[in-house]
Amino acid sequence: LSLKNSFLIGSIFIPIIYFLLNYIYKNNEIWDKILKDDYPSKLISSSEKRREKKFIKYPINTYSSTFLYNAGFYLIFRGKNCENGIVAIWFGIIFNILGIFSSLWWSSSKKIIRKLDNLFMEVHLLYLSISYITIINDKYTVYVNNFIVIYTLLRYYYIKNARIVILFLIEHCMSLYLCWHFQNVGNELLYHLGNLVILVGFYYKIKDYLLNYKYGTGLFHIFA
Repeated sequence: LSLKNSFLIGSIFIPIIYFLLNYIYKNNEIWDKILKDDYPSKLISSSEKRREKKFIKYPINTYSSTFLYNAGFYLIFRGKNCENGIVAIWFGIIFNILGIFSSLWWSSSKKIIRKLDNLFMEVHLLYLSISYITIINDKYTVYVNNFIVIYTLLRYYYIKNARIVILFLIEHCMSLYLCWHFQNVGNELLYHLGNLVILVGFYYKIKDYLLNYKYGTGLFHIFA
């Protein structure tokens, strides 16, 4: 039920809302009034062509960003059944915030939204990494949550680009430590499949960056 509801919200209801907004607002004037400066298209790491005068400037990347809501709402719905539900709910909320800023970024291509998108790309990976500590001992939950709030507020002032690769490696090291600590208890196949899917996402992102594959970033959103 949680999986079904999160899919309905993330992949059907929210995309329909974006579609209707794109139909209602025929151009990008609302973005210019609210958010001001555009981020230069030549610096954007996606080969999807920008639709300069449209409300949604990068439709492939915008609609694929809604897959982040799938994960976010699933974590929130499943939180009450998890060993540490507070962490699951917090992670779900962070995922949904990332989904908001990611879809807004690809819709508007505004500088301030890009900064927030990059910030929460970092925050969601960092939170995942350090939240593993709470699986070992849930008394650290409050400290982890307080740390991520402080980190988010401070990092906002200095971030230019998200350190995704470094944080992904940290997350992977932390997950391996968790496997070692619990002596590989759990579904190892699911763990390895998850890592494989993430690598597939990175493959398409790199293909977009190096080979101008316009669907690459969209597939990265879906897989990673």
